Amino acid sequence: DEHVPQRLSEAGLTNDQVQIAWLKTAISSPGLDEETMNFPDDALKLKEYEKLIIDLLKEEFPNLKLVYVAGRSYAGCAKTNLNPEPYAYQSGFAAKWLIEDYIENQDEQFWVGWGPYFWADGTNPRGDGLTWSCSDYRDDDGTHPTQQGMEKAADLLNEFFSNDITSKDWYLG
Repeated sequence: DEHVPQRLSEAGLTNDQVQIAWLKTAISSPGLDEETMNFPDDALKLKEYEKLIIDLLKEEFPNLKLVYVAGRSYAGCAKTNLNPEPYAYQSGFAAKWLIEDYIENQDEQFWVGWGPYFWADGTNPRGDGLTWSCSDYRDDDGTHPTQQGMEKAADLLNEFFSNDITSKDWYLG
């Protein structure tokens, strides 16, 4: 992301100080590429992209120790082909398979694991009560969050990092 160097600089940080990353990404317009039209091909392609991103992160941030991977939130309100359902749901499989690859090849200096799980089936509450409504997304595309959606995502991030055994010590400081 072109904003990372600027944000690090504004925070008075250097690339050498970065030890933890959170990765949430998607393939733009996956249904328009024949290769990614069907499951599991779309999720496998996303997994490979995420692996490439992690490799780039490791190069850019030499002291990176932890990467938390998360899939997308619900995309049933999408009005464009940017990343609609079922691709948003299936991004969770990409994260799962990526993490499994790292578990099989884990080294003691670097760890990849689950971040917060954002997907819920629209207004049907999942076990913890999480839902997503179309008011959580911008009217123009139905994909990017409104202020309400951003606050919901921020709450999920805060809840995860405050309580997960791998993050609560460094996150709560």
